[in-house]
Amino acid sequence: MISSHLAAAAIATNEDGEILMVQEGKGHVEGTWNFPGGSFEQEEGLKETAAREFLEETGYRIKPQEVIGVYLEESVRTGNTVAVFLYEAQIIEREHNGLDDGEILDTQFFSPHQIQGLNLRKENRLKMLEDYLEGRRFSDSRVVDTR
Repeated sequence: MISSHLAAAAIATNEDGEILMVQEGKGHVEGTWNFPGGSFEQEEGLKETAAREFLEETGYRIKPQEVIGVYLEESVRTGNTVAVFLYEAQIIEREHNGLDDGEILDTQFFSPHQIQGLNLRKENRLKMLEDYLEGRRFSDSRVVDTR
């Protein structure tokens, strides 16, 4: 039986063009770096998922904008297929430090060059970064919620 789920993540930068990353604290991915994001919940849209997860993990409120891409990957923990919708986002403000629940060990801004040298959660994060840097985007108006 094939099982899958949706997730949303975001790339947001500071005024120096550095990208905010999170260092994972969960056992199966502990110590790896990732773009802030997480699982889709039924009562929200994908942009809301990206914004909620970004706030929970980093303490920054963001405004998700265009979709950089949709990436299919295998869950490290379950082996199920995950469709990750990656948004470009604008940081609005910082509300808290984002490190309350133990799932995140650290948050830091990195240059794109520095990200290439990090221990990333999955190798496809480099493809996501490449797509972001090359300006690949599409309007999320093409993602239609018919529920």
